Amino acid sequence: MRKLLFILLGAFSLGGLTPLMAQTESPERTERTFTQYFDTTIDVAMYAAPGADTEGILSGFEDILRDIHRLATIFDEYDDLTNVRTINENPGVDHEVDAHLFEMIQLGKEYYEKTDGYFNIALGPVISIWQERLDMCTGLMCELDREDLPSEEELQEADLYTDIEGITLDEENRTVRIEEGMKLDLGGIAKGYGAKIAADYLKSFDEVEAFILNAGTSNIEVYGDHPEREGGRWKIEFVDPAFEPDIWSIIRGDREVFAEIYIPAGTSIVGSGNYERYFEVDGVRYHHLINPYTLYPSGSLEEDMTAFERFRNAMLCRTAQDHFQGVWLVTDDPLIGDILVTAAYLMPIEDALDYVENLENTEGVFYGADGRIFKTGGFEGELLHGHEWSAPEDRPPCVLPLVVIGGTLIAGGLGTLLYLRIRKKKTNADSEKTTETQ
Repeated sequence: MRKLLFILLGAFSLGGLTPLMAQTESPERTERTFTQYFDTTIDVAMYAAPGADTEGILSGFEDILRDIHRLATIFDEYDDLTNVRTINENPGVDHEVDAHLFEMIQLGKEYYEKTDGYFNIALGPVISIWQERLDMCTGLMCELDREDLPSEEELQEADLYTDIEGITLDEENRTVRIEEGMKLDLGGIAKGYGAKIAADYLKSFDEVEAFILNAGTSNIEVYGDHPEREGGRWKIEFVDPAFEPDIWSIIRGDREVFAEIYIPAGTSIVGSGNYERYFEVDGVRYHHLINPYTLYPSGSLEEDMTAFERFRNAMLCRTAQDHFQGVWLVTDDPLIGDILVTAAYLMPIEDALDYVENLENTEGVFYGADGRIFKTGGFEGELLHGHEWSAPEDRPPCVLPLVVIGGTLIAGGLGTLLYLRIRKKKTNADSEKTTETQ
């Protein structure tokens, strides 16, 4: 089921933004919600000095979102600009592009190397296959049939055209060229990039004293001190990705959170998870975050195993679900954080923890598929409602192989003893018969 609750309300709480009391010269709060860009919802709550042209400022803010969206989209084409769709539909040609689009693609190539290939803007041919399945979803419930899943052959064929080296950039002339068969997909960077450029625009106004920007329910940036909270920090709550809302909870706006954190000005929180855009097949969740090494949504292969495959993996001590339901990073750079959190989400648990632990000015909280919750050493948030921190080594011991082997040995030993006992009885009986005959 698609969790429209999170899309409508945001994956993080904008808690504590209600004014505590009216003051003569206190900043005035203005809110806006934009739903036309990056296939998501973007909320901004801005505190500006009395008399500021808030409507004009927010109009310029929206212009930036629209411009970046138009550049990054793979669905629409425009006569007045060259965008990702233009490039995808005209491979093998040098395209002169806008500076913002060039920078997004350049960052994509750079962070392919810095994320060990987990962030790949050239994965478009594979992503488009899964997007076709997501587009089949309508309404709150989204269940597809097994025959709707792509075949392994289809995915492997698409993967032939996902080499990042097939993207050629000419910085001097600001041109981009891709090889035949390739498709760029900037879904993992465009929203974060657009939010950062738009946030920088707000910061350029002296009248803007503070704001909180929530882009796509997974990218939050705060600027300035919170005008109505002692200490000036902003309270952010993390929605429990395991929460399954029913129709009534969606209508009432109910939701559950598992952690909270108070962050200062200049801090951002970015997240990735499997709880917003997905469909199900036989109870298995297929979401929009594709692992470039398996060509499947992270975790879906393990969940979709046959009984024999599960038993085989259990015998090899591979029973623990080594992937995430959600990952969030606390960072000072929302754009780069947006890239890094996507990569971390796709990594195995221990790899992701090590990767984020070694990032500068970045901390993380990780919600495992098996319900365990992890954090990096410097994460200052608190768990709520009885949740507890875990460590990777907290997995239950793998005892099935020992049980099976031990059981086999015991059964074999008992069988041998029984066989020897029967053989001995038979030998004694034969001996008695021989004696009687003699």
